[in-house]
Amino acid sequence: MFGWREGVGSDCTKYCTSQFDGLQLGTQLVSRVMKKGRDERWGADDNESMLHFFGEGLKLLEVDSELGVAGKFRTTHAESNGVLLSWVERMPIEVLNARFYGKDAVWADTTHNATKYTLKAAPVSVADWAARTAPAGFYQVREEEIISCGTMHAILELDSPAYQ
Repeated sequence: MFGWREGVGSDCTKYCTSQFDGLQLGTQLVSRVMKKGRDERWGADDNESMLHFFGEGLKLLEVDSELGVAGKFRTTHAESNGVLLSWVERMPIEVLNARFYGKDAVWADTTHNATKYTLKAAPVSVADWAARTAPAGFYQVREEEIISCGTMHAILELDSPAYQ
């Protein structure tokens, strides 16, 4: 988060104070606790983070017991050095959203190349004729071009008229 000391760190301190009858926490303790939580959830380094990323992605490929469908997860890497070029994921509920709502409108609100990061984010949404919207997946690509975005839409089994 932006400026955790004044944002998230103070929110955490205020929450603990309100929940635990005036308990006061020092900023260093809050920082250590929050760092431990981040490391456990997202990994302490790049290697551990990638293990979490692929572990969570592979879980999406399993059929959801409640919904009866599997999600999607796919990555592409450079053959020469193994660098991640793109990835796409969709949760099982998003598969159903796309099947139901995706007949009327599909779009990806990309970052419009206005980011310093190598991979550009593109959350995919769908809407029906009554303007009810729902998430339908997420992908990241190196360049936000019609071909690369169209490829991701094809993997997500979404209509992409500009790509066809």
